[in-house]
Amino acid sequence: MKEELKKNLLIVNSYDRKDGDSNNFNYSLGDTSIDIEGISLKSATIPHTYTNVNSSNNILKYSKGTEIVLAHPYEGSIVINGFFKSYTFLGGIYTQQEFIEAFNNSSAGVGIVKLSYNSVAGRYELETISNVNSLEITQPIYNPSYRNLWNYLGFLSPTQLGVSVGDITQAPNPAQAPFDVNGIEYFEVSITEGQYDITTLMPEIATALSTNITGSISITINTVVQPIGYVVISGATETWKFEECELATMLGYIPKDMEYTISPQVAQGVPNMYGTHCLFVNSKTLMNGYNALQVGEKSSIISNIPVCSVYQGIDKYEAKYPIWKMYPQPININEFDIFITDDRGKIIDLKNANICLVFEILTTTRL
Repeated sequence: MKEELKKNLLIVNSYDRKDGDSNNFNYSLGDTSIDIEGISLKSATIPHTYTNVNSSNNILKYSKGTEIVLAHPYEGSIVINGFFKSYTFLGGIYTQQEFIEAFNNSSAGVGIVKLSYNSVAGRYELETISNVNSLEITQPIYNPSYRNLWNYLGFLSPTQLGVSVGDITQAPNPAQAPFDVNGIEYFEVSITEGQYDITTLMPEIATALSTNITGSISITINTVVQPIGYVVISGATETWKFEECELATMLGYIPKDMEYTISPQVAQGVPNMYGTHCLFVNSKTLMNGYNALQVGEKSSIISNIPVCSVYQGIDKYEAKYPIWKMYPQPININEFDIFITDDRGKIIDLKNANICLVFEILTTTRL
C-alpha cells in the first residue's frame, strides 16, 4: 500500500544559497536528502528592483517610407509567345517591396519576367528571367476601364521586351502616383535601461526617432484636445510609423494599426508604463512534473507571482489556493536550483537583494 503523503514546509532564503546570485542560485539542504512527490509555492517575498526598460524590451523599432495605396484597379497585359496574360491589382495597401513581390508572384509572368526598382535611376525595371520567342507589354485587354499599370509604373505600352535571360528593360519615365514611393527602411535603436515614467521616457523616444527621421521630433501628451491623456508625436518631415516593439506599446501605440504619415501620430491608447506584470519561480532540478500553469507540457516553472508593488517596493505573495507541481515518480533532492524570470522568460535583475520563498512539499516522511 502506498504510504500517506505528508505536507512539509521548505523555507528557501537566497541569503543562505550555496552559490550564484539572489535571482539565480543553487540551494543545498546540507546533510538532508528527501524524496518529494509534489511541490507548491506557499508564499514569496521579492524586492521590486527590476526596471520596466531592460535588456529584453529596450529596442525601439520603427520604419520610414511611403506605402502604395491602390484605391482604383490597375491592369497591365503581357504577351508571352503570343499568349495574353494580365497583371491585375484591384486595391490594397503595399510597401514598394510588397508590391514588387506581389507582382513577381502573380501567375501572369511568373518565371518569365521579374520586376524590380532601381533606386539609383529612380525607375522600375523588367528583367527577362527565361528564354522566350516573343515578349511584349500592352494596355489592359481584360478590362479596358482599368488604369494601365505599365504607364503608372513609368513604362510605355506597347513595348517589346528582350527575349533572352538577363535582358533588362528600364522604364523611360518615373513612376506616377500611387507607385512613386520611397522604399520602406527599418530601424532599431536601443534605449538606456532603467526605470522610467512617461515624462522621462518621451525624450528618450524622441532622441531615438530623430536618429533616422528628419524634422524636429517632439512628443507631448494631449491635455486640452481629444483624446486627452494620449501621446502625440509630431515634427517629422517624412512619413514613418512604429514597428512592433514594447517601447511603442508603453507609449500607448498599436503599431499594426498605424499608417505611414507625415502628420502628427496620435497613440491609440493611454500610456502603460507598468512593465513586468508577473514573475515566475523556476527550477531546472524540479521541472520534470506538471502543474496547472503548464497545459500538458513540462517546464521549469513552479509558480507565478503577480507583481503588485511599485519600483523599489516589495512584492509579497500569499497563495490562496495551492498550485501543485506533481511528479510521476518521487524526486530525491539534496541540492536544487532556483531562478526568477519575468513574463518574457528573462531572468530579472534583483541587484543582489535577497528573496524568501516558502514551499509546501509532499513527502512520505515528516521533516
